[in-house]
Amino acid sequence: MPPAASTTTTRAATAPAAAPTPGGAQEIVDAKVMAFSEAAPDDWDVSEQADDDFDEGDFTYVSCLGADDFDLDELDEATLAVREMRASASGGAIPFGSTSGILEARVLESEEAAAAVFSVIERIYGTDEGRQCMADVITQEIGQDAPAEFGEVTVEEYLVEGADVGARTTLTATGGGVSFSFTIDLVAHRDGACTVVATFISFGEPFPTDVADDLFSAAVDA
Repeated sequence: MPPAASTTTTRAATAPAAAPTPGGAQEIVDAKVMAFSEAAPDDWDVSEQADDDFDEGDFTYVSCLGADDFDLDELDEATLAVREMRASASGGAIPFGSTSGILEARVLESEEAAAAVFSVIERIYGTDEGRQCMADVITQEIGQDAPAEFGEVTVEEYLVEGADVGARTTLTATGGGVSFSFTIDLVAHRDGACTVVATFISFGEPFPTDVADDLFSAAVDA
């Protein structure tokens, strides 16, 4: 009986992902911030954040970056489109601020650029060393803006629906004769050349998890 004929399977080459265009990038970020807005509770206030150029003060983790990390001075140049939206709980007598979530949707010039930016976020949000550095910087920045004596500061992993990586920082402090506590949740997701990053801030009780899940997952899925 003759031996069976051998067969060779040839895999089709995977085409590289097409680079996003400025118009397509704008459509992506518009869709994500609008989905975030629409997912906010009916009685919350929603407003557009200023579309200013990158400022190191906008990133609490800049001083935590290493020499081999993405150079954030190049972030604006590598960005095709970016948009931010804020959703805040209405009312309430909160002396230091309101319960709010801020979403940033950004499309970079390529998947490689987005991966480089996101690797920084993963190291800061996703490692014990990075999270501790971030917490240290947050307390320093708050102390500069409103002198306060800090008590317990805790930092831990924290995720919401749709997030790839995240961290929660909880602080207690006394300033101006008033004691207070607040929570800062930072979560992020990357899909191709697009990064989605959210900051959830709440005074007293942590930001409602169900609201954070709805807001972030809506933006990720858009």
